[in-house]
Amino acid sequence: MSAWPVAGAEWLASAHPSPETARRQWANPDRRCALIPAGVQWDAIRIERQLAVEVLRELHVMRRAGAPVLWGLREGSARAYLLVPPGTAQTWDEPPTRAIGAGGWVAMPRPGAQSRVPDRFRWGPAPDGSGCLADPDALRAAIHRAHGGCW
Repeated sequence: MSAWPVAGAEWLASAHPSPETARRQWANPDRRCALIPAGVQWDAIRIERQLAVEVLRELHVMRRAGAPVLWGLREGSARAYLLVPPGTAQTWDEPPTRAIGAGGWVAMPRPGAQSRVPDRFRWGPAPDGSGCLADPDALRAAIHRAHGGCW
């Protein structure tokens, strides 16, 4: 395993009130995901999968991609969670997305881990431990561009 998945996992675990609890949840072979609180290291913007693909394409065009994205691929509810700076959720109002901030939790696999249920959650790209997050203004602009500027 390379160093960056370990650094990314430690960065995520450090947001948990008990980082050891997150590590134990990741180590549980029946679980492989840890519940990590939003609002500490990051907030998350939940976007339905198809729009997320278009938004990420726009971010690449704008050269603003590279922040961690968690893909939730459960049948019937495919979505992406883009990690943004803490506090973003307090003022986020971009339909049809949903912001998850302080008080919210997100189930996250350990970066670099092989999931027993590979179609459930995956990182792409994964956190690298640097704290790199999506720029909320660039994300907002990408959502508007991807959605044709209208809802």
